This record gives sequence, structure tokens and C-alpha cells, in this order.
Amino acid sequence: MTGATGGSGANGATGATGSSGSNGATGATGAPGGDGSDGYNSLIDLQTIGTGDVGGQCVANNGGVIIRVGLDNGDGAGTADDGTLHDDEVDEEAVVCNPP
Repeated sequence: MTGATGGSGANGATGATGSSGSNGATGATGAPGGDGSDGYNSLIDLQTIGTGDVGGQCVANNGGVIIRVGLDNGDGAGTADDGTLHDDEVDEEAVVCNPP
């Protein structure tokens, strides 16, 4: 004859962490993304400087040119894609003086 089953004992200590498994195979290449939206045209505006001084940058009586560039993107009060570089669309400006 067998006696009654005793109660459960306490849990043992946690075992050591096993080593990492190897990396899986590379997945299939995904489908190409859709086309991006069209960009804006770059515009260049050349303004002739007459004889005299512009902001202290050109020597009197030599003149030169102001080069303004930007995107026709409608920044500020500009109108996008109208073919005109509005003041608010100007991203860079340079003054080039004629040599003395």
C-alpha cells in the first residue's frame, strides 16, 4: 500500500541564460515606393546696379549686378510655379561689383 502524496516543494533557482540563436534568413525585397511629388523650378534674377554705391558694397561709378536665386515655391507672399522670383522666394543673394 502506498501512502498519501506530499505537498509540492519550493521552486528551484533560475537556470543560466542560454546562448543566442543564429540570425534568420534575409527577407524578400519590398515593393518599390510610389513616385515623389514634383519639385519646384529654380529661378535666377539678375538686377543691374547702376553707377553709384549699393549698401556700401560697390564703389561709386562702377556699378555691378545683384544675383538673386530661389525656388518658385510660393514662399511667403510669392506665387508657386508662376515663373517669377518673388522677394519672399529668394533664398540667396549676392552683389558682384564691376572692377574699378
